[in-house]
Amino acid sequence: MDMPAYVPKCLLITEILMEIFEFVMASEDSGPPTLANVARTCKAFQAPALSILWRNLTELHPLIQCLPHDIWCKDRGSITFRRPIQMIDLGRFNFYASFVKSLFINSPFMDDVQKLLFSALPLLYPPKIICNRPSILPNLLHLRWIAETPNKLSMIYWLLTGSLKTLHITSVCPEQDTIPFLRRLVGTCGTLRKLATCFYGSAITESVYLAVCEMVPKLVSLRSYSCSAPFAAQVAPALSSLRHLEELQLDFNNTATFIGTGVNFLVADNPFPSLKRVNLALNRLSECTSMLDILRYCDLTHAYFSVREYADPHTVEYFLADLSRKLIHSHTSLRHLCLLQNPARLPSDAILREEYIIPGIALLPLRAFQSLRHLRMHVQCGFDIHDGVLMTLVSAWPRLRSLHFGVYKDLPRQTKITLGGVAGLVRSCPRLANLSLPLDARLSSSYAHERERVLAFLNADTIPRNRKITSIYVGESFIHNSAVVAAILLDIFPRLERVVGTEVDRVVWSGQKDKWHEVRLAVEKHQEELPSKRIEQEGNDDDDDDEDEDEWEYGA
Repeated sequence: MDMPAYVPKCLLITEILMEIFEFVMASEDSGPPTLANVARTCKAFQAPALSILWRNLTELHPLIQCLPHDIWCKDRGSITFRRPIQMIDLGRFNFYASFVKSLFINSPFMDDVQKLLFSALPLLYPPKIICNRPSILPNLLHLRWIAETPNKLSMIYWLLTGSLKTLHITSVCPEQDTIPFLRRLVGTCGTLRKLATCFYGSAITESVYLAVCEMVPKLVSLRSYSCSAPFAAQVAPALSSLRHLEELQLDFNNTATFIGTGVNFLVADNPFPSLKRVNLALNRLSECTSMLDILRYCDLTHAYFSVREYADPHTVEYFLADLSRKLIHSHTSLRHLCLLQNPARLPSDAILREEYIIPGIALLPLRAFQSLRHLRMHVQCGFDIHDGVLMTLVSAWPRLRSLHFGVYKDLPRQTKITLGGVAGLVRSCPRLANLSLPLDARLSSSYAHERERVLAFLNADTIPRNRKITSIYVGESFIHNSAVVAAILLDIFPRLERVVGTEVDRVVWSGQKDKWHEVRLAVEKHQEELPSKRIEQEGNDDDDDDEDEDEWEYGA
């Protein structure tokens, strides 16, 4: 492990080494085996290489393999210890464990080897130390743990550290096991910045959530909190004491079934002065009203609302108006907005009755959010939107980058947006990169005639082009002439590769689906014949200098 004389001095700089080793780790041709060999090259390479190699684990098995092989044996498919584990056996284990920064457990099931390790740990420490158990991963920063049994929940005590920054815990354990864990969490991980608690099954009791109410305010460093479980409304009052909270995700589903203390959320002048991102899952859209009052003074950048029950068009209209009327401080800051309605079933006559269609003017209040970059509107209602309304909307969102709008199946009458409207959308939003939009593409004339119609709508001599979009989703849009539609779409989106429609078997839709499939085939054929040089020349001529954020993950 001595330093070779031929190593350039620049490679002795840790930051440069880390950049190189990150590239080695991500490379398909090299990856972890090559990085492991690099760690054995010299002392200067060892620590940086091992810190990347062991940084992220999805299970403890790789560490357990560092224990002496004479400790256990396999007999008839089961694993048992040949002899007790001693402190001296943990030498290599502890060395590599010091490099682990995150442990993300994705499965509730644990193999026999890991179970044996945790069962042996209490035997290594005197009884007085067990109450303050040392962590087997002393430098752990991020932890995701799934506890389907009380025994599995007790194992997490051997992983908690004072330096832990992120914890995502999922538990179905009863309150006699869950409440002690919450108390231990506060005492051990006081510097947590991000916490997600997901309680299900026997963990859902009033006592558990009252314990959460006591725990959360004590985590004064918390910046992000997620509570994915019924009865999360019980936790909400305690959150207002977290003045530094920036992200909040709460699942309020099924709160109506909770018979508890009846704690109400007292609305202060500004309960969340630092809140930027909010994600609320509700039973009914009407329940959003009180939450909008709470968020009135926040400068939100992300606002996601999802509801489980069906909301009639009148309720949707009222909520959209409420958004712009109450979130005044977010008019210039909100960049991500999502309204998702996913009921188990629609009213049986929703397809036939006109009152299930929302007029396009109901969307106009959203123009107040002038910084919008990502808009997702999926509600179980049809939208009577024409090109004029679309142009009025998008003219207020010049930075829009993704638009996912009203493409649920079973409502083919929901739009009057033509290909001319799509061209106008591209002209108003030059940074658009993702598009889901139902269309009225019932074109029957020639390509030349339809192209002139688009130009006349735009009052321009040329059709604007968008070279970022490669795929669009059109739902159950009406269509007549597949060849004309494909040609116009390729004029607007020269790099278009896929046109996707809803795959359903309804008789009303069967002919439309076939025609959209023809559009897709025409687009794919065009791209196959397109010279590669043309794509290279078009390159990045419309790069966006502004930072393009990914859409925030939905769900708590």
